[in-house]
Amino acid sequence: MVDAENLRNIYSSMARIHEVDRAIQSGLSSGKLQFTYWPMTGQEAIPAVLAELLGPNDYLVTNYRGIHELVAKGVPLEGLFAEALGREGGLNNGKGGSPHISDPGSGSMLTTAIVGAGAPIANGLALAAQMRGDERITIVNFGDGATSIGAVHEAMNLAGVWKLPIIFMCQNNQISEYTPIPDYTASRDFASRAAGYGIDGVKLDGNDPVGFYRLSLEERIATRPYFTPRMCNVFKPSICAVNGICAGAGLHFVADCDIVIAGEAAQFTDTHVNVGQVTALEPIGLARRMNVGAVLRMVLLGKAERLDASQALAAGMVSEVLPQDRLLERALEMASIIAKCSPRAASESLRALWSSFDMPIEQAYEFGYEILTRHRDHPDAMEGPTAFLEKREPVW
Repeated sequence: MVDAENLRNIYSSMARIHEVDRAIQSGLSSGKLQFTYWPMTGQEAIPAVLAELLGPNDYLVTNYRGIHELVAKGVPLEGLFAEALGREGGLNNGKGGSPHISDPGSGSMLTTAIVGAGAPIANGLALAAQMRGDERITIVNFGDGATSIGAVHEAMNLAGVWKLPIIFMCQNNQISEYTPIPDYTASRDFASRAAGYGIDGVKLDGNDPVGFYRLSLEERIATRPYFTPRMCNVFKPSICAVNGICAGAGLHFVADCDIVIAGEAAQFTDTHVNVGQVTALEPIGLARRMNVGAVLRMVLLGKAERLDASQALAAGMVSEVLPQDRLLERALEMASIIAKCSPRAASESLRALWSSFDMPIEQAYEFGYEILTRHRDHPDAMEGPTAFLEKREPVW
């Protein structure tokens, strides 16, 4: 079900877009307005739904047929019209005109008049947000014709390699300028191409706002594996303290937490195959931090393979084993130590290390060095040495 409030917001946005489109076409027909305009009549639901799903701080990159997206994103209409007319009071002082409108204040970062040119630029925005640790998504819109542009393919490929927080939204209106789809591609659809780049592809009906919203939210977002901080790209220090039996999905937290400790009575097992289920996410994560042979035994032997605390320590699954009555105390003690350090430095250090698992070693070093050099401009980078010299506790 879609909440009534969400539906009202979507309808309100669609109506606003429709009225803007109608006013522009009427003004151009009567001669009251004079600027180049590419209508988007019939595509109102797409940006209206996306605006409801995304946050106000998320980035938008669109093209010359994207005024409906700018309206949905919250671009001030007075500034938008003034810019389209080339007036000084426009969003870009009249220098961009209708095909080059941008409004960073609303997250509308770029309108490009070159087919497919927005995709690599959107990658840059997504990469910057990822490296800064911003919880931002970048969405880049383009038409079906842009799917045959090399820059779009390259951008999607890099987005898959770098695991960028970006959505490539193809608004397929069935004809590329003057060319029917079968005349320029043999692909059965555009969404299926995503698999070749290692990213998800979803085919949605842009004329069904309710279905569009439900599929986008439930199938594209809610069904993704967001169980742990790592899966959410949250790089705040986490400690996992295991006391008793840790089985199945509980292994997610063992795999993804930064520090894992266990009580002397702790046991670890993976029973997925015993009940006819595939075990995939847990062992993939565990294999990054422990002996892969031990992981394979757990996968294939199921409930018959139980690692006790000493075996888990030897395999690298946990880093410390303690008496049961000391477990919580030790976890809190380590959390207290971490809390005295720079939150930013700790977070960025974790980002560099965990991200390195998804990169070739050379790229990992470059990524780590970029994080290191960028942090030099953060106040904590100066506060630490200053506090040391002044023989006081740092204030982060």
